[in-house]
Amino acid sequence: MKKKYLFYFFFACCPFGNSLFGAWVMNYTMTPSQPGYTAITGAGGETNIPNFGFCPDQTVSPVIPIGFTFQFDGTNYTQVVATDNGIMIFGNNAALSNCGGNAGNPTDIPNDLSDVSITRPFVAPLWEELQFKPTSPFGSGCYKTTGPVGSRTFTLEWCKMSWRAPSNGDQISFQVVLFEGSNIIDFNYLQGASAIGTFPTASIGLGAIAPGTYYSLNNSSAAPTSSSTVNTQNIATKPATGQRYRWTPISGAPIQLISFTGENVGKENVLHWSVATQTINDYFTLLHSPDGVSYSEVTRVDGAGTTSQLMEYSAIDDSFFSDVTYYRLKWTDFNGRSEYSNIIALENSIVQPTAAILYPNPTSTVLNIQNLSANTHYIIFDLQGKIIREGELEKSNPVIDISEMSDGIYFLEMGDDVRHKVVICH
Repeated sequence: MKKKYLFYFFFACCPFGNSLFGAWVMNYTMTPSQPGYTAITGAGGETNIPNFGFCPDQTVSPVIPIGFTFQFDGTNYTQVVATDNGIMIFGNNAALSNCGGNAGNPTDIPNDLSDVSITRPFVAPLWEELQFKPTSPFGSGCYKTTGPVGSRTFTLEWCKMSWRAPSNGDQISFQVVLFEGSNIIDFNYLQGASAIGTFPTASIGLGAIAPGTYYSLNNSSAAPTSSSTVNTQNIATKPATGQRYRWTPISGAPIQLISFTGENVGKENVLHWSVATQTINDYFTLLHSPDGVSYSEVTRVDGAGTTSQLMEYSAIDDSFFSDVTYYRLKWTDFNGRSEYSNIIALENSIVQPTAAILYPNPTSTVLNIQNLSANTHYIIFDLQGKIIREGELEKSNPVIDISEMSDGIYFLEMGDDVRHKVVICH
């Protein structure tokens, strides 16, 4: 038995759950600056949030229109809801809106960005046990959409908030600002005159669509860092007046391709590619063609998401075309955007004999073989070359029972020594 396995990727033939679980669809970078704070409260044109701040703690606003389409974590939204504890949730979450206690809903404390039970996705400019200032002039919540079509901004403002009892004073105001087109998010802050109350804690960051996934700032200074693995819940210092934390989605090509080459090795064409960087890269698709015009998929290989590490990939095509086979590589990011490599051509060093036809493939019970010329010995082995099964095929009834084999990709060799890929998926 000749073993010619030049790669060790695992290809799943069945869906084994959501491949995006626990991952950001879009990555974000955070840039701090101090450009100042422009309040919308009292500026005119803003819309007050009905009853917000006048009901018991842990309340959620009615559904608020953004005024344009905003993309967060790869998904488009036109509506949000706000909580009096300093988070804004994307989508039409009318069921959360209330004017009263909201126990069990995502406004509850503790302020845990990794909590898998809360409604997602969301942004948290200051997630903490907050209250609107209860004495005149009252604190308030309001929102406003401004600017020309194509470059509008939506601002949601929490004004004169009380950050932990017992002072109940004007301790801090803050905003979320959404930018049309660029999908940038700003967190802006304005310190109030009153000191923070007893035992303050807070989280500042983003909550992705995937449960438990987040970006968290490690402090509220002029130069914090953001992390998707360290969840900071104990921020106890007011951001400076005029402080801004800007979240910018990473865009651009999913990968930086260095090379794409191939070689014919007898009954296989082996393709290689090198990648310098990857940005939210979901997977690669190897495509082949008999004429350089019409392409079909050979296989898929998982990408590395986002990384600046040089990575090498290989894949094998054992069903290439006679004489010349044309190849191109496609890569697809988590947002569904795709790009393609240049086309390469490989001449085949041997002419494949008329191959048997296997059906159905993928299969779950039996594998039928058509064009079998004589009774033949067969061997089935896995990607590592381990023999899984062997036996005899009768020309009059060439059927292999694979009902008790595990899901995966295998290779079948018969008397002509031509290898056929077999996909088993129960």
